[in-house]
Amino acid sequence: MKHYLYFIIILCFSYPMLGQEKIHQTFKDTRVINSHSVETLRKGFLDFRVTHRFGDIGGGWPSFYGLETASDILFGFEYGISDKVMAGLSRTKGSGPLKQSINGLVKYRVLTQEIDGRNPFSLTLLGTMSYSTMQKSPIPSDLNYFDKGVHRLSYHLQFLIASKVTERFSFQFG
Repeated sequence: MKHYLYFIIILCFSYPMLGQEKIHQTFKDTRVINSHSVETLRKGFLDFRVTHRFGDIGGGWPSFYGLETASDILFGFEYGISDKVMAGLSRTKGSGPLKQSINGLVKYRVLTQEIDGRNPFSLTLLGTMSYSTMQKSPIPSDLNYFDKGVHRLSYHLQFLIASKVTERFSFQFG
């Protein structure tokens, strides 16, 4: 009789833990193509990232089908502060009006999808800040006319919501 009582007590206390199994790797990386995913680096992991976009493939042989006209190049490091928080620092050379910048990011995983369906999705908060290192334009209507130092800053805040539907299919809104 005692054994049954112990078994029931253990079962009662362990039952709430059974439904709290988290879904890991909604995506295989912290990025999906060139956009951020809900994934964060694990604690203590350091990631060196190089990303780029190539030119137009229609340029043909003279541009080696776009490979020699690479643009939007990023070099950076990202570090997992904890399993839910990561931070990064990078340098970019873009092809748009703001061509050179230093970027910082913080990504915080607020919710993680659970197998039992209590949390049907993962939620991550992404904050980025960029500081333009371009030379100041003398023309006030130009985007890189920086009247003050703070005008070189730009900010971005994004909520990333994703769900892993099957082993091979996940979707995300951002």
